[in-house]
Amino acid sequence: MTTFYTLTDVVQEQLTPSAAPPIILEGDPQATKRVLHRDGDTEIGIWECTPGVFRSEKKGISEFMHFVTGAGRIEHADGTTTIIEPGAVLHVHSGYVGTWYVEEPVRKVYTAIEKPDEA
Repeated sequence: MTTFYTLTDVVQEQLTPSAAPPIILEGDPQATKRVLHRDGDTEIGIWECTPGVFRSEKKGISEFMHFVTGAGRIEHADGTTTIIEPGAVLHVHSGYVGTWYVEEPVRKVYTAIEKPDEA
């Protein structure tokens, strides 16, 4: 089966409540998502989060993200920063740590792959 989504489809897709980021540092960021595909260790979906500041830690998961809406930044533990804006792409490996500063609701398409913890 083949599923095709345009950028407009992704931006307009209805999402359902999801767990809030687990380590909230400021504000009250709320998350929603829609899983588009799940197959074994791989999940593909759309995720959105409202403004706030939170820490992200990836344990046992590698994730590819493509941002389609929103504004903010992600400060990574290695000292680098990713600007969150439409079109930005980010890939993080298991063991990743960073802090998200979401200024406008952020929506991304993601692919998450479960794998053993690795640095």
